[in-house]
Amino acid sequence: MLTFLPPALPAAWDQKGNPVIAFCECDAGRVLVVADSTIWDKRGLILANNQQFAENVFQWLARLSP
Repeated sequence: MLTFLPPALPAAWDQKGNPVIAFCECDAGRVLVVADSTIWDKRGLILANNQQFAENVFQWLARLSP
């Protein structure tokens, strides 16, 4: 099983309990890691809610950290 060290926090897990999305608000920036790069490609964006997820991610990344 994968683990993340602070300050990274897991946000989503696969069926085996492995984190597949993690994020961090570090210093003056933000980082988001997604284990599956295919959600960002042309085919992946049309599946499920991937388009909305991508828009939300980029809006979150673009905001200034507290």
